[in-house]
Amino acid sequence: MRSFLCPHYLITCNSNNMKQAARIFYAMAITCMATMPSCVNEIRDNEIREGNIPINFSIEISKSSSSTRVENNAFEAGDQVGLFGILTGSSIEKNRYIDNLKLMCNDKTTLLAEREVFYPEGNATLDFISYYPYTEESIAEGSTVLPVAVQADQRDNSLSDFMVAIKKNVGSSNEPVELTFKHKFSRLRIEMLPQGKETAEDMKSDNPRIILTGFKTQAGYDMAEDKFTDLSDEKDIILSGEWSVSDNKLTGIEAIVIPQTVSGQTIEIEWNGKIYTSPVPLNSLTSSKQYTIQIEATELTDNTLASISCGIEDWESANEEGNNSCQNDHQLNAVHISALSFKSSNIYRVYQGGDAVAEICQEYLKSTNGSIDSRAIVAYPVKNGETILTKGTVLQLLDETSDTHGGKLCWDTETNTPDYTAGTSAPISKIFFDQEGEMALTQPENPAKVNVSSYLLRDLRKGILQTYSIVKIGTQYWMREELKTTLYRNGDELAEQTKIGEGAGYFLSENGKMYFYNGEALLANELAPQGWRIPRTSDWSRLEEYVGNAAALKKGSWNNYEEGYEVAPVTNLSYFCAYPVGVWLSTHMCVNEMVGYWSTDETGKQIPEKTSFMLGEYDTIQQYHTLSEGKDYYKALAIRCLKE
Repeated sequence: MRSFLCPHYLITCNSNNMKQAARIFYAMAITCMATMPSCVNEIRDNEIREGNIPINFSIEISKSSSSTRVENNAFEAGDQVGLFGILTGSSIEKNRYIDNLKLMCNDKTTLLAEREVFYPEGNATLDFISYYPYTEESIAEGSTVLPVAVQADQRDNSLSDFMVAIKKNVGSSNEPVELTFKHKFSRLRIEMLPQGKETAEDMKSDNPRIILTGFKTQAGYDMAEDKFTDLSDEKDIILSGEWSVSDNKLTGIEAIVIPQTVSGQTIEIEWNGKIYTSPVPLNSLTSSKQYTIQIEATELTDNTLASISCGIEDWESANEEGNNSCQNDHQLNAVHISALSFKSSNIYRVYQGGDAVAEICQEYLKSTNGSIDSRAIVAYPVKNGETILTKGTVLQLLDETSDTHGGKLCWDTETNTPDYTAGTSAPISKIFFDQEGEMALTQPENPAKVNVSSYLLRDLRKGILQTYSIVKIGTQYWMREELKTTLYRNGDELAEQTKIGEGAGYFLSENGKMYFYNGEALLANELAPQGWRIPRTSDWSRLEEYVGNAAALKKGSWNNYEEGYEVAPVTNLSYFCAYPVGVWLSTHMCVNEMVGYWSTDETGKQIPEKTSFMLGEYDTIQQYHTLSEGKDYYKALAIRCLKE
């Protein structure tokens, strides 16, 4: 088998002017071992017949390349390529000598054909057209158009690459065929430049989430005309990659899109729980070209970002350049669900004219009759600050693949159960609001401008603001993290303690991240934020009844605290996010083994004999004594508060 050394592309960057150019070529010498006889179509009423010389395929990639199709020039084992062979002088919509033959890469250096193929007899030559990735749908008879698509979720970006190689006038030979593949989609790379006092490292820790909205994700690629046709299926695109810091800017996030005219497409940014939007600062996207969009990022008092600008990079040459800029707007005509990360909170509020009109929750839905058991994203109307739980719309069922989205929820707050009616639609990717603040699944004639922000518990005490994530579980709203305060609600200071039994106080873990409070502190004054309370025993029971068991409440590493014990399953289906942060007894103890949470009796004024604990080896919430063993003073435990 003969090997071929293939040219590879080189990407060069100019960080001063945002202009980047990259020439991408990779030559693939295609060779496969012929092992079994097989037949191919006879053409032109037997004028052209299959010969006995096999068409060999092999591939060798330059040693300097790496293994990503989108960015570099190497295939990976298991990648599949499609191949057409047409008699020179004929066309792909007519007779095909080789029709959509599948080739598979088996070790980054070899492409193996799914069947053996041979050159035609005599002096007839073939034109080869090859494409990646392979699809069984192929090109319909009498057509030159191959259906193509990009993935809406590009966290595995290899799924969205599309390349084509053409080699003409190939005659019968024992020499392998060489194919040069070229990218046909467009590539968008995002950079964020901090402004003011922000640093790139600060922004990286915030991990801004970026999506592209309004892009067509399906099309036909005309092999004869080398162009895309019939663009359709507008979706939001989740970008691939992870942020990294280079020259005090964030880089590493990108997307592959079908070349298309830019008209109304936007960039959506979720940063610190707020959603920002900007038009894509381009007029059109061209095949094979790479575009860098730079976002000058600073969070101003009106919650807008400074600006977005872009430069063009060419995958094929460095000749074409561009530079555009635009202003960001924090108001949205549509709420794109894929822009919501639910990182800061499991709930977002939608505001119109300063008033909340809707709530979007990532929550766990479970009915007593078994009609639903799935994580979901649900929208509820909000009137006068109150969530209307009887009018929920299930936008997406996160554990379902069938078209049962768009269902309706009506919660019974007395029984903490939902009346669920299944939907019949695909996942709902965006919602709109009319001028009266009513939600719509299709765009109204005059959609209202809205703002979207994470719904957080804001706890202001004596000029010190603490914010807490919130999660909705059934009809209950819980803090998604532990209370962290050194002040009572009225501003009085709590004493920091290191030893229980010495009066009311709080206890701080060695890393300073975990706060524990003894029972004396609960009885001395109000610890819960305004509008929230220390859960009562019945609140914990209500939670337990809804979820079914505490395994769904756990998240993270729960280790054995004694040899021979097995850790119960950790699913965190309810998004409660309980961690085994331990308790405070003689000192901070039982880290990675358990967590204890305070509760009160039904009056909210007394501490019961027992309170709620979660241990690694149990599936359910356990009840353990609140007083230290044999003592008349209380243990120090964590606090999760519940909305009144």
